[in-house]
Amino acid sequence: MKNFILLFSLLFIYNNINAQQSFNASGNNSLSVQVKNNTLSVSQWRTQKISVDIEIQVNYPKEVVDQLVAAKRYVIKSSAANGMFTLSAPNLEKSVTIGGNALTEKINIIVKTPPLYTSKGNTITKDPSLKSITVPVEVLVKFVYPEINSKKSSMGATPDLKKKSAGTTEDVQMRYGDIIMGGMPLDDFND
Repeated sequence: MKNFILLFSLLFIYNNINAQQSFNASGNNSLSVQVKNNTLSVSQWRTQKISVDIEIQVNYPKEVVDQLVAAKRYVIKSSAANGMFTLSAPNLEKSVTIGGNALTEKINIIVKTPPLYTSKGNTITKDPSLKSITVPVEVLVKFVYPEINSKKSSMGATPDLKKKSAGTTEDVQMRYGDIIMGGMPLDDFND
């Protein structure tokens, strides 16, 4: 009975994968995950790829986060130099406010590698017996949203629940307030 009550008293609703990206790191010796996070863990699995699972717990509902996704806030970028393949999310470094209240994001990253890969901090390195990284890198971004069913919520701003949102940036901003990313209105933001 306690587990049943605990299950229904959780504040957050878990959503399916929002974004998936694949990268080719072939020819590199190491992979560096340069994504702002609260926790990053690396473990070995019997797999033929390097999986980077990014879970982002936010304090606003899906309709607000969808606008940030459309503005490419959560896009993972890659670069390679001197045998190091780097994953980054530069737009996560930009502050976001909604209706004058800060967006908070708790970011947890779990990296799973095949055997013969080791890690130190946020860097995954191939075993010396391997010529280079030969497996694909797959990044999955998932969101955890707050439950919104009354005017009391865990968000910084209280939405106008009488206004129905059609999902456009204008409609979402009418409901929650102006969305500002990196000091610019979301309507004008270009990464």
